[in-house]
Amino acid sequence: MPEFAKRSDIHDRVHNVQRVYRVTHPDYADMDRTIEVGRGHPGRFNPMGTGALYVSLDPGTAIAELKRRADRLRRPLASFAPRALLTLDVVLRQVLDLTNESVREAWDITTGDLETESDYTKCHEIALIARRDGYEAIRFPSATGNGVNLVIFYDRRHTGSYVELTGVEGLDLQAMSESA
Repeated sequence: MPEFAKRSDIHDRVHNVQRVYRVTHPDYADMDRTIEVGRGHPGRFNPMGTGALYVSLDPGTAIAELKRRADRLRRPLASFAPRALLTLDVVLRQVLDLTNESVREAWDITTGDLETESDYTKCHEIALIARRDGYEAIRFPSATGNGVNLVIFYDRRHTGSYVELTGVEGLDLQAMSESA
């Protein structure tokens, strides 16, 4: 009987499958390669030397993140071609939810800290502590002002957690630029 109780307890903690999206160069559909390359390119929640997988909870937010990047770099959207919209299914057991105001307060981080482009120090601190404390991912508001993103610490996945590529769709950035 105790064996069954243990399995039941583990099952109760598993989050449902969640579909997420990522806009990237088609060569980066390989998650292991993406994480390895990311170690040399720090981001909001991945300090130098730590890889992470950034995804959005809906395709519109993933595309808006690319548009925001193009605007920030003062580059035409089409200059990022080729790009693909990856669809992934993820199951994660321990996610730090920074979309929740009380969680942000407990972790001493503000929406301003989450949206800044000039200083990722606070986000890096949160990420390092979250990784150390066993979190597999951080859910956070998109800096675009709409939508929610998730940064997955791919190397910190728990037993039973996974990230699975389920679709790759080419994006016509030229057409997207003309319709904007």
